[in-house]
Amino acid sequence: MRRFCFLLFILLIAATSSSQEWRYIHPFRGVNIFATLGFTYDDNVFRYAETDIDKFVNNIEPYRYPIETYDDLVTTVEMHAKIRSKFLMNRSTTFNLKVKGNLYYQNSVKDYASFSLSMWHRIGKEGHLLAKYLFLPRYFIRYYPDLDVSTPYPYPYFTDCSFTKHLIAVSGGYRFFTMADIGLSYVRELNDYNSAFNEYDTGMNKFGVSAGFNYRDFLYPTLKYSYTVADAEAVDEPGETKQMSDDSDISHDEDKFRLSIDFDFTQSKPFRIETDLVYARRVYTTDKPVLVDPTHAGREDTKLGFQLAILFIPTERITFTLGYAFEQRSVSSLYDINQIEDIKDYTRNQYSASIGFSY
Repeated sequence: MRRFCFLLFILLIAATSSSQEWRYIHPFRGVNIFATLGFTYDDNVFRYAETDIDKFVNNIEPYRYPIETYDDLVTTVEMHAKIRSKFLMNRSTTFNLKVKGNLYYQNSVKDYASFSLSMWHRIGKEGHLLAKYLFLPRYFIRYYPDLDVSTPYPYPYFTDCSFTKHLIAVSGGYRFFTMADIGLSYVRELNDYNSAFNEYDTGMNKFGVSAGFNYRDFLYPTLKYSYTVADAEAVDEPGETKQMSDDSDISHDEDKFRLSIDFDFTQSKPFRIETDLVYARRVYTTDKPVLVDPTHAGREDTKLGFQLAILFIPTERITFTLGYAFEQRSVSSLYDINQIEDIKDYTRNQYSASIGFSY
């Protein structure tokens, strides 16, 4: 697979080197095809706390960390097709199909792919409607203890924790005075965990609002807010109820604020800068006593994220991108039973480079 990525890179370079002007190089009018090859260094792929990293490095409690490294190099390959037509009410409609794969150099257990299909439709002169479906067959989080499995050892059995995701999103927007964009969105998300962690199966409803502005033709600030209600099964056996089970309950409410500022200089220079700042506050809503669910009872998370991308666009067919992303989670609890901050707090840095092609 990694050889395939390298060959894809060479072929795309050859396909784009023959011309500096964009044109269709496939026989389908109204269709654009995009390909991206990227590399990312992630210094904390499993989102481990500092105490976990120290234990792994010093080979303490190795049964907790059956991994190769806690950091890794990730290769990302993405194929994206856009199909435009006016088959519906003689208005512009765009279908988007994306296939994306992520390959981890050391920790192949983290490899995953995603597939998405969306439809963007113009309404009137300034409005639009977007519908999207995303499917993630398997996403591995990390190894967690399965307390339902007994062992002859004085420590629990650790096994992989992963889930399958189905996501449906609907959003709409309208542009006012040719410079202000207002949008509303709704997302329904289902996460189906592997059999060892059926109690984590979760359905989410997310409601969002956004406002963006076109300022001085090159500055595009956008502010978004979303509110999420997540309801987890919190049981892993038939006939159990949340109130009677002794399983974890990851149900929660979350507020998220996102400020994005894009600097588009492409009218005079082949550069574009994109920034993104995120703040999220999550409150776990389990009613279980702290002795039953010490990891989630009375718990509150705050997450801060920052992303920076610098795009160099020498032609309409090729884009080079350098990126940096920072993520930090701080956890607090009403109870101080197992020092949850030392277990769940983490920081993460990602450094990336990619090349994208348009056909």
